[in-house]
Amino acid sequence: MRQGARVPLHGDHVISVPEADLTFVCVNHQTRFQFGATEVIIESGFRLTVEGREHDLDPTDRALLGPALTLYPGTLVHAFAAPGGTLTLDFANGARIEVPADQNYEAWQVNGPGSRLIVCEPGGDNLSIWE
Repeated sequence: MRQGARVPLHGDHVISVPEADLTFVCVNHQTRFQFGATEVIIESGFRLTVEGREHDLDPTDRALLGPALTLYPGTLVHAFAAPGGTLTLDFANGARIEVPADQNYEAWQVNGPGSRLIVCEPGGDNLSIWE
């Protein structure tokens, strides 16, 4: 069993993604973005802005997730969690994903590289982090 840390979100928490090229997108009851050895998992509604258009998406409504597939191939340039728990992913082509915290569930998580795991706790006030 690994010991994790609970980190309050008072300012932006930058999330390092060493291999920034998007290698694949997976859609099931979640939406998953793989960047080398790092996987970003989205489990609740999120907003994708691409080419100036905003798309409100939900991983459980697979029929509407087509705009998320346009991110492949792509390159992540910045990832951070803001106070309130919103995860933001900025891409080199100007696209942006914003995943707000959910009041009742873990809205998003970042797995990797290695054994690192970052989870947005319900409500978004804290992150749970295992290194």
